[in-house]
Amino acid sequence: MAWGVDLGSAIQRCQEIVDDDSKITIDAIMCDTKKMPEYTKDEQDKTIGNYLRFMDLKKYHDSVTSIAEIMDAFPKVNYRHYIQPSLPLPTFAVMDGTNATCTWPMQELGRLDGAHALATEGKVFEKMNEYIGS
Repeated sequence: MAWGVDLGSAIQRCQEIVDDDSKITIDAIMCDTKKMPEYTKDEQDKTIGNYLRFMDLKKYHDSVTSIAEIMDAFPKVNYRHYIQPSLPLPTFAVMDGTNATCTWPMQELGRLDGAHALATEGKVFEKMNEYIGS
């Protein structure tokens, strides 16, 4: 998924093919990390730092909330894997275009994150429900 999460449309498209929502499986692969950046003392002491922190928290919460709302709307769907980069992906390295600085580090990270997702099937979606419920 890039540029927003639209699981609802994906599920509705699948409903055109299957007769039961339990036959639909969702694997969500995100394009960026949602880890909260470090919140330094310097940022805490400045208005702009506090505002940017608020925006980071809001973006994270909105992302999790949108997925949880879909899970509530389609409870029979099998929400299997939610994968996101565990570290920020290189941005300016893409301009280099070489395998060593661009694609290879992303492939290595993807392999690690994919292996972790396989070992924790469904757990991230469960945690999202806990987060929203708390």
